[in-house]
Amino acid sequence: MKQLVNDIQMNYEDVGNGPALLLIHGFPLDHTLWTYQLESLRNEYRLVAPDLRGHGKSQAPPGPYRMEQMAKDLCDLIDLLKIERAVLVGLSMGGYIAFAFWRLYLHRVRALVLADTRAAADTPQGRQNRQEMAQRVQDQGTSTVVEGMLPKLLSPNTLQNKPKVVAHARRMMTNTPATGVIGALQGMAERPDATLTLSTITVPTLIVVGADDAITPPAEAEAMRETILSAHGEQLPGDKVHSVIIPDAGHLTPLENPPAFNQALREFLASLPG
Repeated sequence: MKQLVNDIQMNYEDVGNGPALLLIHGFPLDHTLWTYQLESLRNEYRLVAPDLRGHGKSQAPPGPYRMEQMAKDLCDLIDLLKIERAVLVGLSMGGYIAFAFWRLYLHRVRALVLADTRAAADTPQGRQNRQEMAQRVQDQGTSTVVEGMLPKLLSPNTLQNKPKVVAHARRMMTNTPATGVIGALQGMAERPDATLTLSTITVPTLIVVGADDAITPPAEAEAMRETILSAHGEQLPGDKVHSVIIPDAGHLTPLENPPAFNQALREFLASLPG
């Protein structure tokens, strides 16, 4: 399905009935990252999985795509779908967008799931790396960066033993338009540090990370959890901030180990107050 959202045509899936989940994919992927969650949870929840601007089948205007702009895209989408509040599930860049959404529209957030992401802004070297990647994509197209990214996104076990998952990840990246890749890279390089945002989170939060995530490792996930808790003391009990390490997975946990990811997500959702 497509809707005109914030001046772009946005493609999305909207399946199931029940409390709403807004599934926000990472870079440079698309909504099919959530294939196994859409299948597994649709009998219990309403799942909205958009292609972010510049990704999948959504329109790809020139960038940069700032996190706040993409958060507004998503808020406008759930407005159109008449969803008052949703659980935000953001992976990697989707987590950056979830932080921006929380800053702008916290009253629309029922709970947060932060998967394989970080709060810190890019280092100077990280920004330079994004600029260099954007230039390569500008000169040579998206396919030039795909094979170099796969070993960073996927665990060694996935790379060696799950060819269908590797093919799925490769397909998502290859199908992302060069304009979208460049716009997202520019936006991520410019994003603000969200460490202070962590201290403002007051809704139940689940932090998920792959055991073999080389981009945002488990230690970084645990540091986010501790930052949220330390900011609130007893006002935000520890049982409202959960963290789960997904075995046999790298940076794409919902795709690499769907049973474990879905179990963690389902248990967290069941714990939310009505």
